[in-house]
Amino acid sequence: TTAEAPVTLPSAEQFCPPLRTVLDSATHAFQDIRGKGDRETGWDTSLKLPGLSRCAIASDTDSGPTYSCMLQSRSTPESSHSDFNSVKRLIASCLGTDWREGREHFVPGILLYMLFTRPGYPYVHLELHAPSYSSDLWKLRLAVPARAD
Repeated sequence: TTAEAPVTLPSAEQFCPPLRTVLDSATHAFQDIRGKGDRETGWDTSLKLPGLSRCAIASDTDSGPTYSCMLQSRSTPESSHSDFNSVKRLIASCLGTDWREGREHFVPGILLYMLFTRPGYPYVHLELHAPSYSSDLWKLRLAVPARAD
């Protein structure tokens, strides 16, 4: 197997302001950053997180709409774990010390799951999905669900 090159992530200066905008927008169900779409299918979004792709707002679920983006898919677990740790450090640098970083843990259907929380704020979670029947690639997803005031 050929080693994959490390993913190139944006600097904190590029990544943190849009992430803060997403967190602020979560307070009102992302209405200010919704693009085309509807409650049944979800929405496009005008706000993209640098270095990530396929950013969208999923339609209402039990907890309300969820903003999410993907990092490029990888073919090896080593590359995927490295990406997970790099994105986790980037998110932590954006959120600061007021946020609590949960322990990495395994969730059915997801290989690794990390949750960042702060009272009164929406949470941020990072998921590493193992290859499945529909794809032989590892996938990294960042998600922020809406929160009610």
